[in-house]
Amino acid sequence: MQTTAKHIRRDAEEQAAGAVTDARRRSVISRAYYASYHRCTRWEGLLPHKSRHSPKGGTHAQLIGRLQAPNPDCGQELMKRSRILGELLSQQLTRRVGADYKLKDQTDKASMDRQLEGVQAVFQTCADPNS
Repeated sequence: MQTTAKHIRRDAEEQAAGAVTDARRRSVISRAYYASYHRCTRWEGLLPHKSRHSPKGGTHAQLIGRLQAPNPDCGQELMKRSRILGELLSQQLTRRVGADYKLKDQTDKASMDRQLEGVQAVFQTCADPNS
C-alpha cells in the first residue's frame, strides 16, 4: 500500500502521544510538516488552473509561493483557500526548520502542539471549501 499524507499525519499524531523528549518533539514537528507539504502538493495538483507565479527558492518555498499567489481563474473561493494553505504551510515550515536545524534551541510541547494544529487546519482547508 502506498504511503499518503494521511499516513504521515497519523504517524506524527501517534508519535506526539509519547513525545516527552526534545528529540521526539522535533521528529513530530518534522513529520507533521511533511504531512502538510504532501497534502498541499496534492491539493495544488487538483486545481483547475495552476498559479502563474514562479517563485525563487527550493521546492518548498516554490510551493508556498504558488499557494500564496493563486491563479485568478480559479475563482475567489479557491484563491482564498490557496492563500490560507500557503500561510499555514509557511508557518509550519518555519517550525520544521527550527526543529531540524536549530539544535541549540529547546523544542517545547507548545510548539509541537501548534504544528499538529497546523496540520489539522491544512487537512481541513484542503477538504472543506467553507473553512
